[in-house]
Amino acid sequence: MGYPKRIEAIRAARIKASAHASLAVLSSGKVFVWGCSKHGELGFGDTSTRPQPHNVNTPSNIPFTDVAFGSHHVLAVNRRGELYGWGKNGQGQLGLAYNTRGELKQVCVCVWVLCVCERERERGLERDE
Repeated sequence: MGYPKRIEAIRAARIKASAHASLAVLSSGKVFVWGCSKHGELGFGDTSTRPQPHNVNTPSNIPFTDVAFGSHHVLAVNRRGELYGWGKNGQGQLGLAYNTRGELKQVCVCVWVLCVCERERERGLERDE
């Protein structure tokens, strides 16, 4: 088999990779992942390895606008500004109020806009309307 090999199934707008898995974000907001899912970092609710790209269903069918890969976890923001995370959470890397070996399915960490507003309010940066 020659390298590099073209992946025929998808046309990616952005790609991300960790040491064990890869993902592609399409311009439509769909996310495709493949590789090892030892800690649930592929987001399918299991720890099965997937050697070919598979579409990750987004919560409420709202497309993701940005995605980041950690070493064994993923964080993604959708068009509503909701931040989701899945995968390893042993040191709290998903931003949840608890630690777990892994979140196998997508968990809403926070609604990003609300988190930022709350932080600004706490620092006294609230704007007059």
